[in-house]
Formats: sequence, C-alpha cells, structure tokens
Amino acid sequence: MNVTYRDSTSSPFSMTEDSSASGSPDPYKEEEDVKIIHTAMPEKVESSLVDSLIAKQMSSLTMDQREQAYFDIHGISNNDETPELIQQSMLEMEAELGILEDAAAYRKALDLNSQYVRQDRFRLKFLRADRFDPKKAALRMARHFEAKLDLFGQEKLCQDITQNDLNPGDMDALVTGVGHLPIRDSVGRLVRISFSHNGVDIAGSTMEILRALFYSLMVLADDEETQKNGVVFVSWAVGYKQDSNMVHVTKSDGFKNAIWAMVKLAFTAIPFRHEAFHLCYDNFFLSPIFGMIKLSLGMYMGVRVRTHYGNKLECQRKLQTFGIPTTVMPLKAADMDHAKEIWKKRLAYEKWSSNPSHEGNPRPRSVFVPGHLDILLGRGRRCQEHVGNMRLRNLVEDCKPEYDQASRKEKTLISQEIVDNVKKNSHHFLKDEDEGWVEVDDQVARLKVSHTFRDVAKDATKKKEGNTSDNASVCSETKKRDRDS
Repeated sequence: MNVTYRDSTSSPFSMTEDSSASGSPDPYKEEEDVKIIHTAMPEKVESSLVDSLIAKQMSSLTMDQREQAYFDIHGISNNDETPELIQQSMLEMEAELGILEDAAAYRKALDLNSQYVRQDRFRLKFLRADRFDPKKAALRMARHFEAKLDLFGQEKLCQDITQNDLNPGDMDALVTGVGHLPIRDSVGRLVRISFSHNGVDIAGSTMEILRALFYSLMVLADDEETQKNGVVFVSWAVGYKQDSNMVHVTKSDGFKNAIWAMVKLAFTAIPFRHEAFHLCYDNFFLSPIFGMIKLSLGMYMGVRVRTHYGNKLECQRKLQTFGIPTTVMPLKAADMDHAKEIWKKRLAYEKWSSNPSHEGNPRPRSVFVPGHLDILLGRGRRCQEHVGNMRLRNLVEDCKPEYDQASRKEKTLISQEIVDNVKKNSHHFLKDEDEGWVEVDDQVARLKVSHTFRDVAKDATKKKEGNTSDNASVCSETKKRDRDS
C-alpha cells in the first residue's frame, strides 16, 4: 500500500491540544476521557480501552437518543416537515444567529452579502441537517462560514464553491479513495464510500483534503432528497494489507490531525445529516484504528456506527441487511475511476451555468445521484429497475383503461397529469447528459410517459399471445392423448 498523505499547514479544523477539546462535533456532552483521546491519542490504541470508552459513551444516552439512533441506522423516517414548521424554525434560527457569541465569520459574510446569507433555501439545509432545532442549525451555520473563510478566504465567503476554486492538489484529493454509490439505499439515502485498498488512500495535505471535502459535500448537500433523508457512510477496508509504512503513518500526528479535521468539518459545518456509519474490514490490525475513528466521531455518531468483520461476501451480506446496495460497490482500486468521470460531469455543468451566453436561460437541475423516486430516461436494466421507473409503470397501468378510450388530445392531458403528479411530490424526470443527470422539460417528460403506455400495451399483448399459445399447446396435447387412448 502506498500512503500519500502529507502533513501540512494547520487550520482551525485540524486537531490541536487546545482546539479539539473545545470543538467537538458531538451534540451530546462528551466524557472528559474521550476528549483526552481526541487531543492525545496514544501511539497504540488498545481495543479494550476503545471498547471501554465506547461502552461508557453508550451508557450515558437516554432511551430517546438510543431509539432515534436505531431509526437512523435502519432508515426509519420520522420526517414531519410542514410549511408551518419551516416558517417558525426560520424565525427562531434568525433569533439564535443574532445572539451567537462566536460567529465572526458569519457576521462578516452578512456584511458582505446579506442576500446570500439569508436565502431561505440555503438556511433550510441547516435546519434539515439538525432536525429543525434552530439553536443547533444556527451553530452549524456559524461553523460553516468559519470553515469556508479558513479554507477559501474572504473573497469566496459569499459564493458557492466550484472546481475553479480548487488547486491541483485539491483536485487530486477530490478523486482519491472517496466517492458515492450511483444508486441510493432502499429508503432513498445517499451512500458515500471510503475505499482503502492497496494504494488508494488519503492524498494531499490537510488543507487540500479539507477543501476537496468541503466542495464535494456542499455539492451533495444541494440535493433536497439528501437534505431530508440524510447520508450513509461506508468505510470499505476489506483486503486492506498491513505494511510498515502504514503503521508509521497511522501513528503520526499528521494522520490523527487529518482524521479529526475531516470529522469536525463533515459533522459540524456541512448542512446534511449522517444517519449511519459502517466500517467493513477483514484484518484485525485495523480494529484499533477503527476504534480511534469511532471515538473521533463522538457520542452522537458513535452510537450510529456498525462494524462488520469478514471477507468480501460476508461484509456485503451484512450491508444488505441495512438496505445498502452492494452490487455497485467498488471492490478494487480500478472501480474508483468512476469518481473522476463524475467530477468531470460536474465541471461541465458548472461551466454551462457560468457561461454568460446562458444568462436568462432556465438553469437545468443537475444531480449526482438520482432520487429514489425520480424517473430515469434511457434504456437498460438500471433505468428499468429504478424504483421511480417501476412506480411510473404502476401509475400508467392504473390509467391505461382511461388512456385507451381517450382522444389524441385527451391522451396528452393524461400524460401531463401524470408528469404533474410526479413533480408535485418533488420528484423529477432525469436524463444522463455530459453535465450529469439533468432534469428534462415537460414535453420530454410527457414523451417518456407515452412511451411507457406503449411498453405496457406491448407487454400485455405479448402476455396474451403467450397465454393463447400455451392454451393451444395444452389443447393439442389433450387431443393427441385422446386419439392415442
């Protein structure tokens, strides 16, 4: 394994003896000895010590906290978002932001561009990330601007970060070892995966890693379904080989700083919710390292961690019990090449959006991972078996009797009604383009619906012909037996 991590300039999101003790990503109160682990991780973390500290954390949770963690891990939704809740939470969040003491970066952003900072759509991301707790959402937003100022400077404080804001080192970190699955889990959650295996590892300095992480997570956080349903994270280390270089790196302060800095950024400054964390491995050498990571996550996320020890097939089966699709998981280094293509598509979309010639044109909605109930245009098994496409087919089958009796104009109206029905529930018709999965207009969406009506009719005809053929065959066999007898 070739570890390419480089220690570099410290930042407020790096772990230091002073900052980590006061800057915990955990909304629950941490025990003092857990803070010591954050600030002074021993060279060798004994599994028994890790187990003891984790057990101590878990025992301090209330029944409600344990129940919520169980629901999150298994994707049991308790989303009761309403317009009234959103409006009231917005007002309370504004009040909380007004009394925050440690919010210099937020106030600087407010002075520079209050319209950007006060966008309802922007603030709603933070409220959803903290289950509409205005106080926590305000604190997360303040930390967001603190991180953004530190990583990108004042000039970018009130702008959405794009790939043009990343340097070559940032881009290397962006496409190395971390990505997401092309389909969501069984309840519609985005699945991010960290893949460590024979040469794929953390690449870059701490600041490069953090800038890449900030950019990538903010792109994902722009998706409404991800905001509502949260994210599942999988660390896949099955087949991870132990070598002396790895042992040296994992003992270094730079490695621990990078782990803590990434945890702090991802869990305190990015506006989406991590629902579950799965650690998969087949080498006992990794147990204390995963223990260190689990402790770094703190109590809130620690109770949402599940570790899976076993070979490739065993870990895949365990993940499947949590609704995580494993047929598309990267199981070798070459499988991570798709990450580069994904970010190339995102770059194409960003270039299209920033092109002055497109000013005034409606900006197409582009997503990284189609929503659970989005409709995918195209052929192939992936589109046919997508949950949204199967749901559309069921809807079309229900409307088919009326559609068959309708005039041409009435058929267009029925197709449009189905399109409207899909969109009113915040789902979309998407086509895979150079810029990613892009939302199509109503005319193209209606065409997809009409094609589905034709497909349903063809399948019904084939089924009927098949039944007729089977019946004829049965009759022929019966007559033959009668003659023979």
